[in-house]
Amino acid sequence: MPIGETVLDSVRPQATGEKEEPGATSGTEAEDHLSEFEARSVSDLKNDVQQPTSDFDLTATIPEETLFLIFQHALPPGFAVSFGTTLPPFPRTASSDTSTKLRIGKVCKRWYRIGLKLLYENVNLQWIGQLPAFVQALEAREEVGSFVRRLEIGYWVPEGYHTLQDAEVAKIFDLCPLLTHFAFNPQSLRGFVPEFPLDPIRRLGTITHLEICERVKYPAVLPALAELCSTLVSLSILLPELYDSHPTLTFARLESLRLGVNPQSHLPGLRWAVPNLQQLLIHFRGGNALLYNTTACTLLDAYGRGLRVLSVRAIPAYNSNVPSSFQDVLERCPALQHLSITETAPMDNFVRSAEALEGEKPRGIRGAEGHISPTPHVSIPSESL
Repeated sequence: MPIGETVLDSVRPQATGEKEEPGATSGTEAEDHLSEFEARSVSDLKNDVQQPTSDFDLTATIPEETLFLIFQHALPPGFAVSFGTTLPPFPRTASSDTSTKLRIGKVCKRWYRIGLKLLYENVNLQWIGQLPAFVQALEAREEVGSFVRRLEIGYWVPEGYHTLQDAEVAKIFDLCPLLTHFAFNPQSLRGFVPEFPLDPIRRLGTITHLEICERVKYPAVLPALAELCSTLVSLSILLPELYDSHPTLTFARLESLRLGVNPQSHLPGLRWAVPNLQQLLIHFRGGNALLYNTTACTLLDAYGRGLRVLSVRAIPAYNSNVPSSFQDVLERCPALQHLSITETAPMDNFVRSAEALEGEKPRGIRGAEGHISPTPHVSIPSESL
């Protein structure tokens, strides 16, 4: 259940002319929970009398900051709940722990503030009607904006809503000064892709984790990359078709990189410098063995020495010339601790958004995954978790 879908369901999809997504959680139950949550919490906030606590209640002596960290690490992240094959720091925001967060906020006044932080630290907007509702929540409570750390835009824009989209998104970046993780992932539906919020991102300047789906072209995000490349810790992007006179980018702090590759993609060569790369995910969209050999081998030759995690997805298994030996990879990646290689059938060539890149394995894929050393599976710490 995406957080945005729970917190922001005061505006229903029917009001925007959209249909409810198949499998999406009904907003009625979420609204009932939230109404009860708000009513009880407001009552608690008006009551300054401390509730009597038991001598055995250890939480009464634990600072709120410590309790928040305990709950934050105790609640399972979305990728562990529903998408176990996902590797950090690109977790799915959709998870089934929203009801748990709501229950935390119902306990008492202290826990209400903790629950509020947990609810708003990771916001996923799945349809356009949630956008103005989220902005209203930010404007109504000034402290809410300081809780938001991750924002994902996952909706398509109906005709006539572009003005609303541009204005409201700009407000979000102004009202969320501590936002560090931005995922721009419009769903692959028959609708308009919202315009990439270039100016708000450049104005905020705090983004360290950036995910951009494959429907967004490289020139549209290049100015943002040019300003953020020195501070980005993780990046998800489609390799561009042409670089023309694009400037050289040095990703000094980048540790995790996810690349979408299609037959028209060109390798960045000397235009990208990534000296500290530790985690690399390569996803092939079509192509042949030559594309795989050229792209994968070149990337591993350039960045493989320091890699600890490598995932290569959708290689063309139907071509016998594709190297499938783990030894070929290990020679280029001596520090590797986790390796995942999946193959795809010839017909499995549909367009994937950034969300699908890290979800469950697509139909028709045959996978081979293994640990290269006795070292446990690597989970590189990330501010987005």
